[in-house]
Amino acid sequence: MTRSLRGGVLTALAISSTLIVLAGCGSAESKPKHAAAVSKSTSASASTTSAPSGQTFTLGLQEVYSVLPALVAEDEGFLKKHGIAKLQTVTFTSLPAFATALAKGEVDAGLQTPSLLQTYNATTSGSKLAFVAPGQAFNISWIARKGSGVPVATAANWQSTVRAWRGKKIGVSATGGITELVTNYLLEQVGLKPSDVTITAVAPGAPQLAAMKAGVVDLTVGDSFGTQVAIAAGAGTDVLDTGLGQGPSEWQGILESGYMASRETIEKHSELFADFAAALKEARAFLANAANRSAIEASIVKHTQVSATIAKALYPFVHEFTVPLTTEVYEKTTKALVAAKVLKSPAPTYEEAVYDVEG
Repeated sequence: MTRSLRGGVLTALAISSTLIVLAGCGSAESKPKHAAAVSKSTSASASTTSAPSGQTFTLGLQEVYSVLPALVAEDEGFLKKHGIAKLQTVTFTSLPAFATALAKGEVDAGLQTPSLLQTYNATTSGSKLAFVAPGQAFNISWIARKGSGVPVATAANWQSTVRAWRGKKIGVSATGGITELVTNYLLEQVGLKPSDVTITAVAPGAPQLAAMKAGVVDLTVGDSFGTQVAIAAGAGTDVLDTGLGQGPSEWQGILESGYMASRETIEKHSELFADFAAALKEARAFLANAANRSAIEASIVKHTQVSATIAKALYPFVHEFTVPLTTEVYEKTTKALVAAKVLKSPAPTYEEAVYDVEG
C-alpha cells in the first residue's frame, strides 16, 4: 500500500481551481468519468460480519487513516447499532472526480476540507455540499532530514525552529497547496518571507522520503500518519508538529476536514446520515478513552497495514479525531484558515457549510 506524507485531504486546495469547471454540474461534458478515477474497497469487517439486511454507507476518501473514526465505528459495532450494516469505502485519486461523485450522490459522503467546500459551493449551480460531522483536527507537521540543523520545536518556542528554515529547501506535495500556504504563514509569523526558503513540489509518499534521504529537500510537510511512517523509515525528525501543541495558538482545536455530502443527498436520506453521525459520535468518544488503546491500535494496523510499532507511535495523535463540529469550533477554524490564506474571505457561515443531521 502506498504511503503518503500529505496525500490525503489537504491536497484539496492545490487543485481547487479545477473544481470550477466541474461545479456547474449541468452537462455531462463537464464531468469526468467517476469509475475511471476511483478504486472501491470494502473493509474486512464489513465484508465478513455485516448483517444480511440493513443500510450500506458508502464513504469516499483519499487516505485510509483519515477516516479512522468511521473504521472504528465499524470495528466496534457502532454502525450496526445505528442500523448501518456495512461500510463501503471508495478511494479517490482524482479530487475533481471526488467532488463530482459527492455532488451526484455516487458516494453517500466523503472526507474533505473547508477549502473544497468553499470552492465548489461558490461556483456550482446545483446542490451545494455541506458538512454532516467533524473529521480531523488541523494537524500538520514539518519533518527535517537528519543533519539539517533545524532544532526541534516546543509548544513554548516554535519560532526558533521556523527561523532555522531560512535558506532551506522545503518539499510540499503541490505548489500553491495548503502545505505551502501554511508554511508561508509560519515564515511570516517570525519575520521571514516565502522567498527566504525554496519551495519544491515532491510527490507524496516514497518520493518525499527519498528526496529527504538524498538531501534534495531539507524538510517536508506532512500529517501525523505520514510523519510516523517517515520516522520509522529513518528519513528524518519531526521538528514542528501542531498535533503536539506547537505552532500558532489559533491553529489549536480547529478542524482540517469533515465528512460532507450534497445537501440534496442528505435530504433524501436524512435518517441514514443521522445514523452515520451518531455512530461517528460514539467512535470519537471511544477514541478519546485511553482504556481503548489496544483496540484502537489494532484498528490502525488492520486498516492501514502499518506495523504495530507505527500504530503505537500514532496513538498519541488520535485526539485529532475528537474535535467537535460546533459553531464555535467552525468559526475559529474559518478565521484561522482565512488568516493563513487557505480560505478566501468571507468564509462560508456555519449555517451555509453545516447540515445538522442530528436535529
